[in-house]
Amino acid sequence: LTWLTIGIIIGAAFTQAPATSKQTQEAECDEHMEHSYELEMCFEHDDGPVLASKVKFSGVNFLVVGDWGRNGHCCQRDVAHEMAKTSKALMTNFTISTGDNFYSKGITDKDSEQIDSSWARVYDKEDLLDKPWYGVLGNHDYKGDPLAQLGIDPIKYPAWKIRTLSYSKTFSDDQGELVDIVFIDTSPLLKEYYDDDEMNIQATSNSVEQAREKIISFLNEELNNSKGVWKIVVGHHPIFTVGEHFGEDGDHFLENTLAPIFEEHNVSVYFSGHDHNLQHITKKNVNYIVSGAGSKIRPKAENKYNATKDEPIPRFHAGHQGFASVSISRSELMIQFLDLRGTWLYTKIIEMRE
Repeated sequence: LTWLTIGIIIGAAFTQAPATSKQTQEAECDEHMEHSYELEMCFEHDDGPVLASKVKFSGVNFLVVGDWGRNGHCCQRDVAHEMAKTSKALMTNFTISTGDNFYSKGITDKDSEQIDSSWARVYDKEDLLDKPWYGVLGNHDYKGDPLAQLGIDPIKYPAWKIRTLSYSKTFSDDQGELVDIVFIDTSPLLKEYYDDDEMNIQATSNSVEQAREKIISFLNEELNNSKGVWKIVVGHHPIFTVGEHFGEDGDHFLENTLAPIFEEHNVSVYFSGHDHNLQHITKKNVNYIVSGAGSKIRPKAENKYNATKDEPIPRFHAGHQGFASVSISRSELMIQFLDLRGTWLYTKIIEMRE
């Protein structure tokens, strides 16, 4: 396998991509908030090939986007446009959503108009909705009826594959099972949500103790049974972050429970959203990727980890709208961040451990 890439970033230093000011980014979002979904994109786009097309690759390829469902507002359509270009260049197999699929209060009906205005009419590009969309729910999805998203019409919307709250999928190449991806519902794991009147957590869980036992048991079982070369986990909430949601998990359950499970089972990547930016953080042999920049963003980043201790190491942060692309072979896994203008921000290549 040969990777032909441009501008690969190597090293342990915490890198932040150049960004416009927070005020400018918010203005780009708010300028379009009152328009309908037919609004034009925030920027003009070059329809030429993206840099990702420089990669010569065969295996499993997919996109990861999160925190997106705003009826096309906040430059969501720009991100969708660049996702379509990248999907075509990489010949992706599917897309993964890291949650917060419908703002600001989820949906309450499986036939909600927002399914069209925030998803089907925004990502209506070739190479996006003709391929499966897997993913998880986010905390904003729990402000509506979380079960409504599981019941979205499979005939009208065949690409929508979020049919249960936690599940796993296996993807193969011509040699057999290549990657197992476990999707977990993380909102019921946070005890703070059970006291939040806006959250409809009780629709799926009677108590945080019950939810934690059920979801962790499922995660361990799926990882134990995995036969793929690679193991990946997807959830909405980041375990480690340099964004504004740092410290939100009050009793540190995600860090104290999920991270050791990932290390024990040789999980290579945990994809999340929730923080509205793009991040790469490592701890031991696990890569923690935040891809939550599908529409409105939060550019702020602050590294609160202590590099002299056994703590996470932030590698990259970008306060841009954007998404991740992932390419997997039997020897390497490549993650790329691209922004809403199609700029290639960052590349990380992970080599398979013996």
